[in-house]
Amino acid sequence: DVYKRQVVLVAVSHALKNNIYWLILLAAACWAGLTYAKRSPAAKRFLDRLKLRTPLLGDIFLTYYISRLARTLSTVLASGMPLVDAVRIASGTMDNYFLREAIQKVVKLLEEGGGFAASLERVQVFPTMAIRMVDAGESGGALETVLDDVADFYEMDVDAKLTVLTSAIEPALMVIMGLLIGFIVLAMYLPIFQLAGAI
Repeated sequence: DVYKRQVVLVAVSHALKNNIYWLILLAAACWAGLTYAKRSPAAKRFLDRLKLRTPLLGDIFLTYYISRLARTLSTVLASGMPLVDAVRIASGTMDNYFLREAIQKVVKLLEEGGGFAASLERVQVFPTMAIRMVDAGESGGALETVLDDVADFYEMDVDAKLTVLTSAIEPALMVIMGLLIGFIVLAMYLPIFQLAGAI
């Protein structure tokens, strides 16, 4: 078992040493391909949608973007701008291409005479709770105030999720590093201890 560990460690070391230039070239090619692909609208849409569907992090990203959208809309509406124009401006502040397209669809639905909450629901991207809060504010004529509340709620939600994620990652990293170091130490020094014991 110890011999197998040594063989694996030596094989990995030799593979990295002998192919380091190819690995660097492969990494550079992947980076260049990804950079080029991000210029394509279809690739941007795919990557940004994938970001929102990533386990654990995707929910945090979506929550952050919702709080940012709500805060922007509330600020713009407070200046007296019509809702359609305010949503159009807010879509331009989104650096997530998938969400930006969803908000632009909301703009089109608003221009066709749809309600804001109903339009958000039709694009099937935003959480039900956010849509219900917007619906309540729209029905009560206090959309600007409710959007401020939505922004506050989701900002606190982002902080809470980041705290939980950080607390969960730290022990996991410690365990992984401990296992990795333990594997290397065993592979390198256990044969020496066994030889010393035999002598």
